[in-house]
Order: sequence, then structure tokens, then C-alpha cells
Amino acid sequence: MGVLDNLRDQADQDISKQLDKELSNENIQLISDSLISPKMKQLYLYLKEFTQHLNKIEQTKKVLNYSKLFPELGELNQENYKINTDGSGGIVNHDKICSIHFTYRYHGAAVKEYIHHTHNNLEADRITDFLKSHKVPYTSANNLSSKNNGALNFYITKDIPVLFKFTANPKKSIINLSIQNHENFEDRTLIIKPNDIDEKYLDKLARYILRKDSEFLNIEIDDDVKKQIRQRIEAEKQAKLAEQKTEKKKEEEQEKTPKKSFFGKLFK
Repeated sequence: MGVLDNLRDQADQDISKQLDKELSNENIQLISDSLISPKMKQLYLYLKEFTQHLNKIEQTKKVLNYSKLFPELGELNQENYKINTDGSGGIVNHDKICSIHFTYRYHGAAVKEYIHHTHNNLEADRITDFLKSHKVPYTSANNLSSKNNGALNFYITKDIPVLFKFTANPKKSIINLSIQNHENFEDRTLIIKPNDIDEKYLDKLARYILRKDSEFLNIEIDDDVKKQIRQRIEAEKQAKLAEQKTEKKKEEEQEKTPKKSFFGKLFK
């Protein structure tokens, strides 16, 4: 085969690849327009009306025992519902919604702040990272009652942001749902099949948001997310073990340190 023949073959292959790419993009757009966009519109309109009604109702939703890690949070109020699309407010094109952000907050029902004590730097670092990752406002100061350097007292504001984020994913013909801080500071990522979104599904979603039941979470979880959850649990386990080992080592060192006799000092 000559040079010119090689060039012809290369050109034909490039043209074929470009056509495949264009067809793929057209298919993605077709899926988005015909399957996902109508469901994103349905989700948005439902949640918009849901938000309006919730904010008009004077009775506040009470939340008890929100967190196992911070049981001192006590009773919280679920309030301040908001909704926007694509991360911003303004005019919404209902037929071109890529993402929906439905948010609210948990506020302290009585006391607006509480103190969480840590007893070493490892525990303090872990709590710092946790509060930052979950966007919970706080201040901190040295724990003067602790003998360990780096121990902190955390003054945690009872103001917890909650997010339900729906994101269109036309390449996979699905809608991704990310839920942050709704229950026990948990982060969840769920897969929604567009055809599953109907009045019954929306009612389950509303009941879950209002904490009437947890049936809504009986949905397929992405394998990647399952892996991330397992990794996070293992990391937390290792951090706890390291913290316990450090505490045990300090206790052993203190036991090895000879104690001076009070009576010995008197007779010197």
C-alpha cells in the first residue's frame, strides 16, 4: 500500500470517528430532551410548590436525636426551605434544567450552641475535619482542663445545612441524587431512573424530607459510592484505633514514671 492509500485510510478513519462522536452527542441530547429533561422539570415544579407551602406553615418540624456523634445537639428545628436550579436563582428554563438544589437547615430549638470537649490532638483534628466537611459553623479554644497538648473545646453552632441535589446525567440515562446532612450528618448518593419518577415517587420523597419515613432510601446505590462509604468507614476505624493506641501509650508512660514519696520529702 502506497503513501497516498495510507493517507486515504487515515482520513476515512478520522471521518468515521467524527461521525460516531456526532451521533453519540446527538443520542445524548436526544436522551436528555426526551427522557431526562421532562423528569427534571417535574421534580423542580413539585419541589418548588412543596417549598412554598412549607415556608407558609407556621408549625416548625421538630427533630429529635439527630446525631449519634453529637447527641448534645438535642432538639432541632427543621426550617428555612429553599430551591434553585443549576446552583443559582433567577429565571428558570423548565425545559433545560441540569441540576436542582433543594436546601433547608436544622437550628437549635432552645440553646443555639453547645460545647464539645476533646482530650488530645488526634481527636481535635478529627472533629475539625468533620465539622468543616459538613459545613457546620464552630469556634474552638484550648481545653485547659486536659493535660494533653492540642486538646480543644469546640463551640458548635446548632446550624446544620441540608442539601438534596438532583443532577441530570444523560450519558448514563439517569438522574443522580446527592443527600447531605439530612440524617446523622450522613452523605448519600443515589441513582434515579427517570421512568421511576411519578406522583408516588414524589410523595415518598416529600415524606422522607419531612422525616415521616425512610422508605425513600430503598433505592439502588452506585457501586462507586458503596466503595467510598466502605473506605470512609475503614478510615474512621483506623483513626479511632490510632487514637486509642496513643492514649494507651501515654497511660503506660505515666505508670512507668516513678512517683515521689511525700514522706520521703519530709525526712530529707
